[in-house]
Amino acid sequence: MEISPQCPELLFFPEEEKLFNVDELILALENKHNVEVHKLNGQHGFSDPFSLKYNEASAKKAFYQMLFFLLETFRRINSDGKSD
Repeated sequence: MEISPQCPELLFFPEEEKLFNVDELILALENKHNVEVHKLNGQHGFSDPFSLKYNEASAKKAFYQMLFFLLETFRRINSDGKSD
């Protein structure tokens, strides 16, 4: 929470997490510059196909959101020579 990223960051969290309150953390992170946060259906491990908590729909959604994020970041860098 003390770090302010100098480049665009993309974070995914499950809607269910035993170790911390996901909604509180997302609220705090949404106010940070260069941070994009998504909460997806499932539990910790939702995007790991080897986990018992794997959620295929959420894993696919995270994958496509990551691709879009990367494409948009590269587009911004190429259009003005630097990231926001």
